[in-house]
Amino acid sequence: MKNSYIKPVGFGVVGLGMGQARARQIREESEKGLPVKLIAICDIDADRGREYSEKYGVPWTDNYRDLLSNPEVEAVYVVTETGNHYKIAVDAANAKKHVLLTKPLEAELKNGKAIVDAAEKNGVKAAVDFDKRHTSAPTQHIKNAIASGLLGKILFADVSLKVLRTDEYFKERGGWRGTWALDGGGAMSNQGIHEIDSLYWLLGMPDTVEARIWTQNHAIEAEDLGIAVWNYKDGAVVSFRCTTSWIPGGWYFRYEISGTKGAVIYDSNGNESWFLDGKWQQSPPECSVDLTSATVRFARAIRLGEPLPADGREGLMSLSILKAMYKSAEIKRPVSPMELLEQL
Repeated sequence: MKNSYIKPVGFGVVGLGMGQARARQIREESEKGLPVKLIAICDIDADRGREYSEKYGVPWTDNYRDLLSNPEVEAVYVVTETGNHYKIAVDAANAKKHVLLTKPLEAELKNGKAIVDAAEKNGVKAAVDFDKRHTSAPTQHIKNAIASGLLGKILFADVSLKVLRTDEYFKERGGWRGTWALDGGGAMSNQGIHEIDSLYWLLGMPDTVEARIWTQNHAIEAEDLGIAVWNYKDGAVVSFRCTTSWIPGGWYFRYEISGTKGAVIYDSNGNESWFLDGKWQQSPPECSVDLTSATVRFARAIRLGEPLPADGREGLMSLSILKAMYKSAEIKRPVSPMELLEQL
């Protein structure tokens, strides 16, 4: 079935910062015969728009509404500043376009819910491109091991992300990064949301979260260091740390997850260590993985109705955890992510 012909889904990409890489990806996937096609691109920067229009051979516009009136555009890929997701995504859904968004879903929880509600009301699909759900074999190995009970009852997890971001990075493109309005926060929102969503996907929704944030080394509104504890009703505990002041540079993460029957350690160097049956092994338990990209999965969901690893509702769940951590840091006590959602 997966090798049979599927009519390509036409994509319009809005935002050509990271969006230029997403546009290139769609072009390359299309050339491989996968069911996606780049129709048009959009950015308010004319020089950037013309550059990538010529590079990818598709028309450019500085007004995203032009994509909404284009019948060839079936799906809008929103890759703008996080705080600008809401208006574009809701307008797209109301125009009966499917909406794929870069992470996180939105800067504000209420706006994230509005995106999901608009998609459901209009009968279109919404999803978030969380790569660790789509194209990370180790994350899928861990998901399968937990689901099958190989690790037993999960007792605790320790997850950290260490990244270096310079002052120049925060000043680029109008200085939107590290702001509450457009970035939705700092290190935890922009970088750490990958790990937040992965933890939620692997372990489920925490009962409460407790967090503290600091701005140590950058001239930004929001945090460059966040530390949190997630508490689960069954007694499991997660510790989470995220910084953008990691002086060695690069993108370093490490997961340690332990249960009553086994444990796993996984890091950004691709190392997987599993403690199963009383001994360590360097290969994961045998299981199937699907490394299909978010764009192709989105297209297959549209054409074939296949499930999405991170639909809009899932994106709303990870966003609620992020916002609960920020709320906890503000009021200095535990906060329930689900209670935040119920208050909307």
